[in-house]
Amino acid sequence: MKTDLSVVRKYGNALFELSIDKNLLEVIYKDLNTFLDLLANDRDVKVFTFSFKVTPEEKASVFKQAFPDFHELTHNFLATVFANKRQIELEGIIREFQRLYKIDKNDLDVKITVPVGLDDSTAKSITSSLSDLTKQNVILDVNTDSSILGGMKLRIGNVVYDGSVSGRLSKLREKLIIEN
Repeated sequence: MKTDLSVVRKYGNALFELSIDKNLLEVIYKDLNTFLDLLANDRDVKVFTFSFKVTPEEKASVFKQAFPDFHELTHNFLATVFANKRQIELEGIIREFQRLYKIDKNDLDVKITVPVGLDDSTAKSITSSLSDLTKQNVILDVNTDSSILGGMKLRIGNVVYDGSVSGRLSKLREKLIIEN
């Protein structure tokens, strides 16, 4: 089934606004991150969550028992999603909540790919430079890929800045092919 983006936005925004109104933004964000990690890493939980064979009430009850540390608002949110048979949109709803949270906190996710790992001082320097440039709190996700040979690739949102040696070689190769 296809995700309904209007449902994702409506539920994500409603939960976000309610979390702010109840002064629970950090708590709900933490709960949802935990739940999303579990969905991504535990096949049984994912199958159970998305199953239409298990009643919404059973799902809500099982999750309430399995996650006693989750706030009541998180449990009520999950119960509402299940009762309205919107579990297909659940991951999207949580990602929408996360997106709104990051906007509220002025956070910017940046993925950097380098040929070898970065030491702490280099990572801090890059983070600081990007924070100064963007005027946002940069959250750096460092990945290594030896195939880029040197330099780095940055992904900020949907934009990729390719300053890698392999990227430059690829552009040079394209230029040479076009000229010949």
